[in-house]
Amino acid sequence: MAFFAAHCMQLGVGFLTFQRELVEHVGQDAWIVVCFSSLTFFLVIWMMYRVLNKAQHDIMFINQAYFGKWAGNLLNLLLLGYLLLVGGNICRTFIQIVQVWLFPDLHTWILCVILLLAACYAVFGGLRTVIGVCFFSMLQYMLLPIYFFIASYFHFSYFLPVMDHSVSEMVKAMSQMTFSFLGVEVILICYPWFKNPKKSERWVYWANGVVTLFYLSEIITSLAFFSKNQLINIQWPSLAQFQFVQLPYIERFEGFGVASQLMRALPILCLCLWSAGRISKVVTSIRPSRTVPFFAALLAIFVCLLPESVAIKYAHHWIYIAGTGIVYVYLPILFVLSLFSKKVKPA
Repeated sequence: MAFFAAHCMQLGVGFLTFQRELVEHVGQDAWIVVCFSSLTFFLVIWMMYRVLNKAQHDIMFINQAYFGKWAGNLLNLLLLGYLLLVGGNICRTFIQIVQVWLFPDLHTWILCVILLLAACYAVFGGLRTVIGVCFFSMLQYMLLPIYFFIASYFHFSYFLPVMDHSVSEMVKAMSQMTFSFLGVEVILICYPWFKNPKKSERWVYWANGVVTLFYLSEIITSLAFFSKNQLINIQWPSLAQFQFVQLPYIERFEGFGVASQLMRALPILCLCLWSAGRISKVVTSIRPSRTVPFFAALLAIFVCLLPESVAIKYAHHWIYIAGTGIVYVYLPILFVLSLFSKKVKPA
């Protein structure tokens, strides 16, 4: 369960554009940035589990114990808002991809309602059902062999020269890569639901490692396939590569690439709604069966109010700021507090 939850949340829509964002800062050294970013998240996971293993409870309990009932619940509500923003952004980005690549005349609200109804159905089935939906996200790896069909277009000279950028440029690129690795913080909410919470740590490490290998395969093939100037001007490099795959009886193979995004969007949407329901139950004592439909309605309004690409990028920016604050500021503070706390007691 820990593996699939962390894997799905980390492998969000950030992977569709991360190549372009990295190349803008470090060019051909982008693959090195992916490796260093992965190492920082291994450290983040380690700190996160030191806090969770000591408290033996979820983040809502920990916030109330360390910061008091009122301040702790305020932090819980901020986390709830962050998760809803992630879910709405994932939903709207997937719809945008479908509209651009397949059905330009498709109304946003139609696909939004379908996705949210499917997500609510999974959430009402409990966390096991949500994790079952997350399992199907692994099927997207079946598309990796398509790189063999475009290997003849690779130019490995694009990787030279190696280490041609300054440390400051690398650090700036790593900050941009943070958006693609965000999502592991959902373990803070799911932790008590694991059968063996302490043993789940190694599976989260494995999830981070698998996601890293996937990102490496994406950035290496993109760097070898496109030139630097091409990558900077392509909005979704991962999908653009599907256009060059030619198979018998399949005229437009990129349709499979777009459809595969559903296996990425739906699990994240399910996890965000389930987590939001759990947080609201702790804060307000209202059952998730009542709050989840309300949150789904809020997401539907949010998604339909983001019609333009500029608004979607603005939402990306706020997720990046909030996620970076959670990973690099909030979690280290909790880690330090846990070092000086003998026993965690509820507020």
